[in-house]
Amino acid sequence: MYEVIRESDLVMLLISDAAQAENQQQVFDNMKDGATLGLSHGFLLGYLESIGKTFTKNNNVIAVCPKGMGPSVRRLYEQGKEVNGAGINSSFAVEQDFDGKATDQALGWAIAIGAPYVFKTTMGSEFRSDIFGERGILLGAVHGIVEAIFRRFIMEQGRG
Repeated sequence: MYEVIRESDLVMLLISDAAQAENQQQVFDNMKDGATLGLSHGFLLGYLESIGKTFTKNNNVIAVCPKGMGPSVRRLYEQGKEVNGAGINSSFAVEQDFDGKATDQALGWAIAIGAPYVFKTTMGSEFRSDIFGERGILLGAVHGIVEAIFRRFIMEQGRG
């Protein structure tokens, strides 16, 4: 994997959050100057901030963040072959623009995945909305909190 990274002009790091945290230093160490790092969400920025590190300075860092999970991205991409405008909306961010081409690269990637609408954000905003929105709403944290409050105050203590 690292040999491929060393030779690549564009490295799309489309692995799990845990794998990004575990492998980020080796990925950075093997990227050539001027290459572009592509991410599908902002997790890695949040992780780097939490450990006091940053992205390597001699690289573009972009993100194209589909507003849905992988299976829906693929399904809507396929549907777009038959239905004009099908695809999944995405945000894009440019964290670093080392060579002046980062925005073009991000927009090209968004078009390649079939996004019918693309809006600009920042990697920091994407990371925070992902953490709070995805984990808090989609993965059930809010539901769990409400259920815990209900159980404690209504069922166990008889309030209500």
